[in-house]
Amino acid sequence: MAQVHALPSSNVRESLAALSPLIEAHAGQSDVAGHLVDPVADVLRASGVFALMVPAVLGGAEADPVTALDVIAEISRLDGSTGWNLMAVMTSTALAGAFLGDDAVQGIFADAGNALCAGQMAPRGMAVRRDGGYVVKGRFGFASGSRHAGWIFGGFREVTDEGPVLLESGLPSVLAAVVPQEAATMLGNWDVLGLEGTGSYDYEIPEYWLAEGFAFSFFDPVPRRGGPLYRLGPLGIAAVGHAGFALGVGRRALDEIGRLALGKKRIGQAVLVEQQAFQRDYGAVAARLEAAAAYCRATFHDAYRAAEADEVTLEVRARCRLATLNAHAAAVAAVDFAYHEAGSDSLRNGSSIQRCFRNLRAATQHVFVDDTIYADSARVLLGIAEPDLVL
Repeated sequence: MAQVHALPSSNVRESLAALSPLIEAHAGQSDVAGHLVDPVADVLRASGVFALMVPAVLGGAEADPVTALDVIAEISRLDGSTGWNLMAVMTSTALAGAFLGDDAVQGIFADAGNALCAGQMAPRGMAVRRDGGYVVKGRFGFASGSRHAGWIFGGFREVTDEGPVLLESGLPSVLAAVVPQEAATMLGNWDVLGLEGTGSYDYEIPEYWLAEGFAFSFFDPVPRRGGPLYRLGPLGIAAVGHAGFALGVGRRALDEIGRLALGKKRIGQAVLVEQQAFQRDYGAVAARLEAAAAYCRATFHDAYRAAEADEVTLEVRARCRLATLNAHAAAVAAVDFAYHEAGSDSLRNGSSIQRCFRNLRAATQHVFVDDTIYADSARVLLGIAEPDLVL
């Protein structure tokens, strides 16, 4: 079986120190370029951090969720766009390694330098079974990290001449399928406020035939390789990534306002750091962010233990989603506080606090952390959830 190079999960936190200076030096350049700049992408690829969650049998680290959470948070603290790129590519590549067939894995991971996946798995395309595989086509959005990925995912509703194909659960059959980068047309329309450096283009996959092994059932996924991590499923793994991103950006905002407050002073007032109101509010948002981080670590640790016992219930999934939503809420409070207290310093382009504000506010628009997930998760905890609820 082909293999990729990954950082050992036991050493990955220490290895991040070697990446920090370059990521810091290029922070903001990706925003101008509209995608992750090559020097940063190259060092991330060479480090093996993209393969942190790839199955060990393929040479990945197959890191536990808490390790992955902390790594994504640390890179996101250095630069939000870099962290978002890492989160998107790391999770997509992990899902490819765990859930796709042997023929697909052999093709994707044969070239370790190009064994990166990106793209969207929302069911915006259609798939028709044909000749031992599927004919797929569709138009998608948010291909974060696609500039440096060799393979692109899409989400496809499986249909026949009679209509949609249904699973035994009654849910529609949705395939997460991957095609070579050259089979997808990037539309280059990423013109946004926040996360500008992620290259999250819309893209189109014209009619394309792929073998069955290059797709897996999104709503009924069965890991083909790897251990308990993958029993969390695509949404559970995505929750780890989104939570890590939010916690890292929120931490950076507090670090920055803490430094700025040491010298910031308005006429007739004490230095900001000496003002009791600032101290009170800083303490409140710092406590909330640390609590959210602890909640995420505890929740994902418990979810991993449930996965080891093959007991990932709907309640386990609901708690993972709630932890991720809570991380975003706490990070928003931290970023908004930092942006407000920085005054005109945060208004100027190039401000790290402004970048945190833009990036996190953009991230909260993602459907994965939509407020409706609170209600979905609450119905699970209350024992009144629909049998086919997906979390």
